[in-house]
Amino acid sequence: MKLKKRMAMGLLICFFPLLIFCAPVDDQAKVKGGVQYGVTEGLFRAKWWNFYERGLSFASGGFWQDAEGDYRAALKQREADQRRARTYGMHFIDYFPHRELGVALLEMGRVQEAIDALETSLFTEESAKAKFYLNRARKALLLSHDRIKDRMPPQIVIPNAPILTNALYFDITADFSDDGYISSYAINGEPGFLELVQTRLQVVKRIPLLPGKNTISIEAEDLLGNRSRQNLEIVADHLGPQIFVINYMDGQQVHDASVALTISFMDDNGVAQVALNQDAINGGGVTMGTHSAVIALQPGMNAIAMTAVDLAGNTTHGEIRLILASISAGIPDETSIDYAAAPSVLTASASTVSGLEGIVSSDGGDFRGLDRESDENSNQGSVLGSDQKFSKLESNIESLQNVASPQQDESPPMINFRGLLRSINKGEALTMTGRKKDNRFFIEGQISDAGGVSTVVINNVPVVTGAVGKEVVFNRLVELTEGENRFIVTARDQSGNEETKEVVIQREIQAIDMKESRISLSIMPFKNESISPTLAESVYNLFVDRVVNDERFNVVVRGEAFEAVLHELQLSQTDLVDNEKAVQAGRLVGSESIMFGKIIETPEAVEVFVHLTDTETSKIMASHDVYDQKKGRSDIEFLMQGLSSKFTYSVPLLEGKVLASKGEKFFLDLGKIKHAKLQEGLKCIAYRSEPFIVDGMVLGEDITVLGTLLLKNVQEKISIAALISAEGGGGAKITKEDHVMTK
Repeated sequence: MKLKKRMAMGLLICFFPLLIFCAPVDDQAKVKGGVQYGVTEGLFRAKWWNFYERGLSFASGGFWQDAEGDYRAALKQREADQRRARTYGMHFIDYFPHRELGVALLEMGRVQEAIDALETSLFTEESAKAKFYLNRARKALLLSHDRIKDRMPPQIVIPNAPILTNALYFDITADFSDDGYISSYAINGEPGFLELVQTRLQVVKRIPLLPGKNTISIEAEDLLGNRSRQNLEIVADHLGPQIFVINYMDGQQVHDASVALTISFMDDNGVAQVALNQDAINGGGVTMGTHSAVIALQPGMNAIAMTAVDLAGNTTHGEIRLILASISAGIPDETSIDYAAAPSVLTASASTVSGLEGIVSSDGGDFRGLDRESDENSNQGSVLGSDQKFSKLESNIESLQNVASPQQDESPPMINFRGLLRSINKGEALTMTGRKKDNRFFIEGQISDAGGVSTVVINNVPVVTGAVGKEVVFNRLVELTEGENRFIVTARDQSGNEETKEVVIQREIQAIDMKESRISLSIMPFKNESISPTLAESVYNLFVDRVVNDERFNVVVRGEAFEAVLHELQLSQTDLVDNEKAVQAGRLVGSESIMFGKIIETPEAVEVFVHLTDTETSKIMASHDVYDQKKGRSDIEFLMQGLSSKFTYSVPLLEGKVLASKGEKFFLDLGKIKHAKLQEGLKCIAYRSEPFIVDGMVLGEDITVLGTLLLKNVQEKISIAALISAEGGGGAKITKEDHVMTK
């Protein structure tokens, strides 16, 4: 009996330390408003996750000193902040003791200590909540004691901004700076997503430009409410200079071996250069002027090139053909036409040479065969400024107006399209297949009228006004959207007769730019830890809509479509944030990647955290969160815009070239320098690009997809990739100078 007692006593002595360790720590719970704080689920075993959980409970009740003590106790056992930190077995928690300690210290007014703790948290694991409170702490520091010295508004610098451009878009780069931290900014009234205040910030944003003057507003505010605003004015010029032939007609027969050809030119924003063949002059930026040159002719047809370039870089190309021969074959020579009384002869001449293309390529009209000057009186190489009222051109217009009496003209102008539209029949559509970025198109044509064309309008936008020409060659730069584009071209003569033609252009996007070529993505319902189910549904729907609209991913499954999948996998609310379960769901619906996450709402704030996982490798490609204390619909919508933009940045859409190939390896010019977030495992589309040329002009790219590459090794300047699939099942030969684009 004594032996049994001794054995029992020995066992008790051996296990006594373990019993002490497993016993709950003295109950430290506190009550406020009938609610108990400082509690944990299950037994409190003084582990780091127990202290952390209890600290969060104290903090939710406002017991900041108690929370601080528990956070510091947790940090003694586990130092670094971490998402999905493993507690025991297969149990994981989001562990942010430095962040939560910083919040507690800030609430207690220990601002600098709070800043140190929050910065430490961000250094080890980025989180939106840490940024939110670090912003508050920095503002509190600026307001403390005698530190309110920041009275200067933020500085805004727009480097290399053009005053005049012919682009459809402008990528504005705005540099912001303020020692009191930039807290918000907006471009053209649209606020930018800025989580962490910065003393220096650079923002790049694409702004569409309308023809004429565009005013772009840039605003910034610092933490103390100081504001600054800057307006940037850019003139977008989408029309080339107008060229008018003064003293000869296209196809006209002449007998002299040299002629003095005179053209007039006009441009609202100023002409930089004008040339007749190789004889070029500096336009000096004038809005109107003339240029004459002596042209040596060879027997037969002579093509004389005309070119005008405006200050925005628009170029108008034209051509007039003169026939050097002693005998005319049905074409009146230069001395046989009475320009003041023979409109029928002019019409016949125009008809005779109607098959000759390229009269003048410009946005305006041309005056041909009008008020011909003698060689002796021609003003060779002259430029008339706008202050001279352009009297020479006006006299030619007046001469043309006397050619035919308006009362006698009952025929409408004749519209003939040129360029790509030349061979399009009535009712047909022109199909343009190109890159998404290739959205520029020139509508060009020639309009003839015996009484003189006075105006040309495309979709209610004037192309030619304030000038008159018997034959007008016009062009205008337009922007094409995906799908059907309709343009109505209307020409009116001096008598008010009108002719209208419709142009239909079907724009199709190259396969590599279509959403089907992007990474296929499924977005699982988020785990809901919200007070309001309505808020949770709104958060999820707004986020999905934003991801779809951003077009970085090809969203194939969302929302209700996942219900059957979740039921088949028997997934619970808890499983919705499990990476392994999410991968199973993604594979089941056949998507390359899947997003899953959770919504956490407290009375004070809302927090959303989302993972992006590759379903083939189970690798987490990116993880991001957002946090705010505003819960209005517009606030949530802005928050989801920011969350989507984080994933767009983390999985960049980049283009590059193949530098070399060696066996199964392909060396690409994609590296960390091109984008810091470029990572192994990202797929690329390999393709061959050849210029699409019509009439000597490059109008886009002809794309041939070669296969799919997988980035195996991403370095600073280059990446090494492997071919994982060839277009058509094999035989693709990817060589140097071929192109790649991340999927």
